[in-house]
Amino acid sequence: MALPAKLQADVNFRRGLAAAAGVSVLALAAIVIFLLSQALPIFAHVSLKDFLFSTEWYPTDDPPVFGIGALIAGSLACAALTTLIAVPFGVLTACAIHAGMPPVLTRIVKPLIELMAALPSVVIGFIGMIILAPWLQDMFGIATGLNLFNASIMLAFMCVPTIASISEDALRNVPSGLREASLALGATRWETLLKVELRWAMGGIATAVMLGISRVIGETMVVLMVAGGCRNGRSSRRRRALSRALCDGSRALHHYICLQPLRLVCGSPLRTGEEINEVSSFAALL
Repeated sequence: MALPAKLQADVNFRRGLAAAAGVSVLALAAIVIFLLSQALPIFAHVSLKDFLFSTEWYPTDDPPVFGIGALIAGSLACAALTTLIAVPFGVLTACAIHAGMPPVLTRIVKPLIELMAALPSVVIGFIGMIILAPWLQDMFGIATGLNLFNASIMLAFMCVPTIASISEDALRNVPSGLREASLALGATRWETLLKVELRWAMGGIATAVMLGISRVIGETMVVLMVAGGCRNGRSSRRRRALSRALCDGSRALHHYICLQPLRLVCGSPLRTGEEINEVSSFAALL
């Protein structure tokens, strides 16, 4: 028995949504399977423990040495420092917009902050190279301003607009009854913000932090341009492999992946299947 046209359209719509969701899941599964198929052969040459925790990385040696501990440390250090810088600035900016500005000014400032999120990463990296790097070098008397601290500041600059905008939305959605009850009990506007609104909006603020940090956790262009990109050296491999100070250059996992296409452009192709396996293992780990 044929369904009425209205019900049939509803069934077709649900089937279309299910097909779209299925294609997305299958595409993600295909990417994961491909990366794993390319990455797993590298473990024929190195154990999982040495691969993840060793700081020795010499893929062109005979036999090759594969240890990405230094690259993982660089990625984690950059992400952690970015989070320490971005979260306070983002949340404080949201509080200032929500409680410290008149409505007329809020309608101007918030769209401007949201527009900052649209800045291309290459522009932010260029700012870090041309403006921030010389300033850091002169201010702290360091050898170069292209370092982990520079990269973290630029990455924080990228995710602060996202954190601030979504956090302000979460604060604005706090029930007005809670705010009015706090004020009626004698709390000041800032006490109400700190002890009532921030607590109620903590779930939304946590979501804002996750969305903001997820934007920069795999950011390549800024890290490639301003992180310094130190390489392991035979004479001082452990000192230079791990960034022990904010003023050291650092290389992250996505940094190394980005360098491989540059090698191809410069006419230096990946030499062995093992190099393809190592880059695939980086992608799978990310």
